[in-house]
Amino acid sequence: MPDNYLQAAVEIARQAGQILREEFARPVNISYKGDEVDLVTQAARQGKVVAAICHGPSAIIEAGAARGRKIASWPSLKTDLRNAGAEWIDKEAVTDGNLVTARKPEDIPAFNRAVIELFSAGVQQKRPAA
Repeated sequence: MPDNYLQAAVEIARQAGQILREEFARPVNISYKGDEVDLVTQAARQGKVVAAICHGPSAIIEAGAARGRKIASWPSLKTDLRNAGAEWIDKEAVTDGNLVTARKPEDIPAFNRAVIELFSAGVQQKRPAA
């Protein structure tokens, strides 16, 4: 992951929340840096928006923020999410409190609408991570 992406992600997390791109989770070779997981952990604990698509929810699992949440993802994460205490949902976009998730690139329009709606609402449905 280029440093400029991580720096931008840090600034986003400080302000409003964290949006995880698919490559954030590196599905072929998942290997997290402490800073990446810390961003998700802090955003979730503070009730900030955390949005993830495709394999991005892997970072939510790693951050310990999946338990008790409804999460959409790429189907190969279904078992991992359930093992982490989440309810896997097969929908194009799922909003659960401050968390927005989606399954795949084809779901990006619905994912974007859900993220914009949550930011526009001022994240009034905050639900800190378990």
